[in-house]
Amino acid sequence: MRNYLIISALVALLFAGCNSKQQQMKEQMLRDSFNSVIKEQQNQVQTLQSQMTEIDNSLNNIASQYSELQSLMSDSEKKEADYKGVQDKINAIAELLDQDRQKVEGLQAIVDRNQYQANKPLREKVAELTQRIAEQESLLAEMTRQLQEKDVQIDQLNATTAKLKAENKKNKSEVAALEDERYTAYFIVGTKKELKKAGIIDSKGGFIGIGKTTVLASNGSIENMQKIDMRNISEIPLVGKKIQLVTPHARSSYSLTGDNSKPSSLVIESIDEFWRSTRCLVIMVK
Repeated sequence: MRNYLIISALVALLFAGCNSKQQQMKEQMLRDSFNSVIKEQQNQVQTLQSQMTEIDNSLNNIASQYSELQSLMSDSEKKEADYKGVQDKINAIAELLDQDRQKVEGLQAIVDRNQYQANKPLREKVAELTQRIAEQESLLAEMTRQLQEKDVQIDQLNATTAKLKAENKKNKSEVAALEDERYTAYFIVGTKKELKKAGIIDSKGGFIGIGKTTVLASNGSIENMQKIDMRNISEIPLVGKKIQLVTPHARSSYSLTGDNSKPSSLVIESIDEFWRSTRCLVIMVK
């Protein structure tokens, strides 16, 4: 009987120990779960505060643009292009305000959930941002009304701007064309026979074919010559043992590369000096 009582007591103690350990594990799990919820809520609050700060900075930036906008609006003698700039600026601000309003509405939905209803600072900040956006939208609407009262026809402004751009583009094209013409030159390389056939050179002077000199043909045409931009051509390849420049070019303005008895190319050292006397280069090779 005594042994039975001892065994019963030991079993009771064992069960009591197990129950105690299970209880501790349950309490620890509850604490971990509770801490996890608290940490998640803290992270969410920090995220909300960060988003609110971002919206707040955006509204401050928008507010700083109103002074420039009001300055443009106040001068009734502004040109049409300036009024177009006012409309563009109003549209840009309106787009920013719309983006901020959508963000605040999203924050409001989050704060309205049960876990944030008791967070008074968050609710007050969202309400403040909502009020600021409403005030800025009202101010922007008033500026738009004032702009419309000035009878600014945006379509006409667009047409005027397009016309000015087209004229500016045309002027630039004309200037570019004049600049290209200024640097246009022509050259041809060939044997005496080839140059004569092309009508580029002729023989002059002498007697019965003796002592004649090679000169440019009086009725020569550039049609058989190659058109170049002297700004982009600095070297002309040569084929032949000897070369002769039929057209006048300062000797100091160019150099010959390759073997002395067989030059491989003519290198233009000074563009202005080389093309000063003529815009045509005729090279006769042998």
